[in-house]
Amino acid sequence: MIEFVLSIVVFLAAHVLPRKLALRERLIPVIGRPAYMVLYSGLSLGLLVWIISAAARGPYIELWSFAVWQAWVPIAVMPVASILFFAGSLVPNPLSVGFRKGDANRIPSALGVLSRHPILWAFGLWALSHIPPNGDLISVLLFGSFAFFALMGSFGFDKRMQRLMGREAWLSAVSGAGAVPFIRVRGLKTASVLIGGSLGLIIYMGFMHGAHLWLIGADPVALVR
Repeated sequence: MIEFVLSIVVFLAAHVLPRKLALRERLIPVIGRPAYMVLYSGLSLGLLVWIISAAARGPYIELWSFAVWQAWVPIAVMPVASILFFAGSLVPNPLSVGFRKGDANRIPSALGVLSRHPILWAFGLWALSHIPPNGDLISVLLFGSFAFFALMGSFGFDKRMQRLMGREAWLSAVSGAGAVPFIRVRGLKTASVLIGGSLGLIIYMGFMHGAHLWLIGADPVALVR
């Protein structure tokens, strides 16, 4: 249990301290944005592997017993999370976590549909939806920590962008990019949303038809039969 808690703390610190200490702003001019993204993604992936392996070695302490309805929660929520993640990855997003930053003064209309934090929303929905069918202490701490990280990340990015852009400029920018996904529908026909959303649904179906069992060791479809 100590190793698991430590892995969570290190993971959260690795995603909070670079912003607090402005390490990102210092390193990107030196090594370039692509190199920084590769290194940071590698670090995040390595820490995530550590968390999962530490969780697997931890003790099983049941908090509630399993019921079939609990397995339906991630099955119902994950299509939305998948669309948000993959579509959000394709849309330039200078306001939050993203693979394409873009210009803060030119917010794509698609971003208004997805929300200004589509990847964080995807991460949070994934984490929250996996709590009900995993009623043991380590799973609740694992998914709860990730959900908290996503929630605090959205507030953190909003505060950071207000500081960098100025409050008036930030308010003007976010007027076209809401906090809640899919509130605005005018950008639904943009290529990024259609392609990313389709890819997200394909990946979701792959997980439902064997990929989840192969990668995670649990078959979500078998749980609801």
